[in-house]
Amino acid sequence: MSFDVNTPIHIQFKGLNQRLKSSIIGIDPGNFLIIRKPKSCSLDLERLAVAGADVVVRYLHRGSVYGFQSSIIHVGEQPVPLFFIRFPDRVEDHNLRSYKRIDCYLPARMEIGKMVFPGAVIDISRGGCRVVTDRRKLSGIDRLPTVGQEASIQLMLPGIPDAMPLSGVIKNLTEDDQAIKNGVEFSDMSGKVKVVIYGFLAGAGA
Repeated sequence: MSFDVNTPIHIQFKGLNQRLKSSIIGIDPGNFLIIRKPKSCSLDLERLAVAGADVVVRYLHRGSVYGFQSSIIHVGEQPVPLFFIRFPDRVEDHNLRSYKRIDCYLPARMEIGKMVFPGAVIDISRGGCRVVTDRRKLSGIDRLPTVGQEASIQLMLPGIPDAMPLSGVIKNLTEDDQAIKNGVEFSDMSGKVKVVIYGFLAGAGA
């Protein structure tokens, strides 16, 4: 199962083209999911969001978009507005990545302008990586990275004494109370760096 409690989702109702933001707040495997009622001023939502209505749910998990069809079982208003929807029979994935990505934990430092984000790379492919930074190490930084910003990364690889300089663009960002995770798409690598990175990935099966 590629979703869990607190997974952000987009939900679309049959007859309404708009995709509305929500999140999963409860799971009874095989029976139903509980999701927050999306915030919308649309009168169509109130008309369409009733028991028996068909919905399509989409969400992002580890760089792939997943989706499934379901229907509303129950609409509740207490303690917060929410929907109970049928647990999906099948979840489909649409991989957004062009390259195989491997899980890892490699010391790294990401720089955006004068801001420095110490942390680690937790997964990597030929096309990009995910950099995680502990919030406790962000003293002195008054703003977070944003999607579209250019970033440079100094990455330490096993058996390589010097850090590998990488550059790229932040494509997605997730955060919680403990950490910030930035998905970075690599820009063109120099020949030497490419040889080292690709060699490391090949050795790891990617």
